[in-house]
Amino acid sequence: MAGFTSEYLAGFNRNPQAEGMAAESYLETGNRPAFENGGDAIILHPDFAQALRETGSCAPFAEEGAIVERVRARILARAGIETTDDADLKIRYRADGAAVITSRTAIPGYLTPDPRDRRVLGVKIGAMMLGDEPIALDHPALTEGWHDVEADGRWTGGAAVVPASLINGRTLTITVVGTLAYPAHGANRSVEAG
Repeated sequence: MAGFTSEYLAGFNRNPQAEGMAAESYLETGNRPAFENGGDAIILHPDFAQALRETGSCAPFAEEGAIVERVRARILARAGIETTDDADLKIRYRADGAAVITSRTAIPGYLTPDPRDRRVLGVKIGAMMLGDEPIALDHPALTEGWHDVEADGRWTGGAAVVPASLINGRTLTITVVGTLAYPAHGANRSVEAG
């Protein structure tokens, strides 16, 4: 075990072993009452003791950064998740006069090496027109199915509603400035909206 410090190796002695190698299934950091089988809940605002988690773990702790992304890239390559670039984008007009921008969805943090973005994303809209009138992406009526406005557009959540009060009988035209690699199979097909 050349290259490890005595403090690091001492940590192995606190942890169970499996076939002579350090193993860890649970590290007590004071959060046991938060578990379903931990007895009566006694922690109103739990502190999961990140410092203890980082110093007492069997192996060095990492939840983001280069090492996590390298490991996740290898796992994703082995998983062989089939994706498509086809967003299956549609604009559907509802009976109530609203328009719904539907598309496939993906969660970038599940499909890319960087795990941080856990939003359910559809397509990124760069501009919208109703007839000849541009509609601002930060219009206060755009609430259902929309993520926050970004510098270069606004992501939908797969079923973004443009309310009837804005449509007012006009045709909606959109400019898409961003799409993703979408899971090709399973429940993340195009979102259907009422």
